[in-house]
Amino acid sequence: MTLFLAGALTGILILFVLIRLAGLRLIIERREKRYNPVKQKRRKMLHPVQQDVLSALVNQGVPFRQAEQLVSEIDPQGRCSFDELFRLAMSTITPGKRKAAA
Repeated sequence: MTLFLAGALTGILILFVLIRLAGLRLIIERREKRYNPVKQKRRKMLHPVQQDVLSALVNQGVPFRQAEQLVSEIDPQGRCSFDELFRLAMSTITPGKRKAAA
């Protein structure tokens, strides 16, 4: 009987140690992700008018990345008015490049 209890206690102790080690591993992984975030490519900030045009293009069904690139290429310094920039952007977009309206 004492051998049975000793074996059971040993099994419980091993199980406890394994659970504890798994928990520590999860804590370490979370800490590494928090302090070593994935480096992302920095984007240039858009001027307010460019942001408005970008939003309008996305609302028209243009994919975000394409709209962002388009706005940056057409008016790099942010000197155009909303109407000019929006018209130029819409004129350069081919119909197949927009998402289908739902």
